[in-house]
Amino acid sequence: MLSLLKKRWNWLKSLFIASPKAINPKEVKNTPPEPSDGEYEGILMGLFEQVAAGTTTGGLRGWLYSRHCDDKKLARWLGVKSEEWLRYPEDYQTLGRDLAALGKVMTGNLGEVSQRISLQLRDAVRDVSGVEEENLGSKETDLTEVQKFYQLLNQGKTSTTQRLSTANNTPIVQDAEFWFEQGTQKYMNGDFIGAIASSDQALEFKPDDHEAWYNRGIALGNLGRFAEAIASYDKALEIKPDLHQAWYNRGNALGNLGRFAEEIASYDKALEIKPDKHEAWYNRGNALDDLGRFAEAIASYDRALEIKPDKHEAWSNRGNALGNLGRFAEEIASYDKALEFKPDLHQAWYNRGNALGNLGRFAEAIASYDKALEIKPDLHQAWYNRGWAICSLGKIGLDQLTEYSDPYYWAAYTLTGQD
Repeated sequence: MLSLLKKRWNWLKSLFIASPKAINPKEVKNTPPEPSDGEYEGILMGLFEQVAAGTTTGGLRGWLYSRHCDDKKLARWLGVKSEEWLRYPEDYQTLGRDLAALGKVMTGNLGEVSQRISLQLRDAVRDVSGVEEENLGSKETDLTEVQKFYQLLNQGKTSTTQRLSTANNTPIVQDAEFWFEQGTQKYMNGDFIGAIASSDQALEFKPDDHEAWYNRGIALGNLGRFAEAIASYDKALEIKPDLHQAWYNRGNALGNLGRFAEEIASYDKALEIKPDKHEAWYNRGNALDDLGRFAEAIASYDRALEIKPDKHEAWSNRGNALGNLGRFAEEIASYDKALEFKPDLHQAWYNRGNALGNLGRFAEAIASYDKALEIKPDLHQAWYNRGWAICSLGKIGLDQLTEYSDPYYWAAYTLTGQD
């Protein structure tokens, strides 16, 4: 049986910037994390499905936007991941064809990178086995190749052979393994409803298959059916209580339902089994922050950072928690660490400006807001607080205010109470 989808779709909560406020009280933003390898893999499979269905370039961009995926970041990930694929080009011929199809529809860097990797895979296959270009388009062994793709991406431990009739390509044996692999195929193609149905079929044959229950929960979570996902994880954990992935994703699902105390308890179980899971420490910190338990949140972020010191999301959210405790100098230092690893993190620049403002360091606050606005010019909260900081420095008067056309400057000026 294929290995667990242990690298896929670990939902990390993404909060939003609230309505604009003055520097004091300050607004706090929990920054969304970078997608994991598993999340990028799922997005790529979904894109292939969209292309096969005839989705246009605009439709593909909309599909990516709906999944909060930046096409430039996806292109960068493809460039890095392709180094692994090119080591085993014969196993990725179907992937090469799918990337070529994506490259024909998608514009910009993502389209260019997809086409380039497709050509590299084609040339690598020729070098290794002399396979001609037309063979890259063969669909005869699609299922086997996709299974190999999935195995290698997820460091699969075992392999099973799909039992198909050579005469008409219909299933000869339909058992738990068959339906499990069908579910895997459908999941990778972005067909989450089909994946759930296949998992249900597998469980008809083998009700104690913890992998099928776990994968069913993953698919349900991708559909936003979090309560049902939790129930599936519970079934997996009845059978295999030490399945840390299930405890972790169960916590994520609970968090998406706003059940933060239970979320924390689920992460605690995952961490009992796998103490070095930095994602669990990080999300545990987010949940504690949601409950206003800021000191505990900081401790949890610290544990995540012991394991993964370059986790910029943890540095940034640690800064937010410190700010909520009024520890503004430490807050700034935490944002500085986040920005060391991710200089274009506009949320950190913005919140750093807020912290500097709270210390009365308005000139530095303005400089920090300027950095945020270089990255995200429509961040109206930064315009607002920048105007507030300028007024606090006494740098503008009534006769100069008209030079600042942004309405948030006018609002900031009004708040100063000048005549």
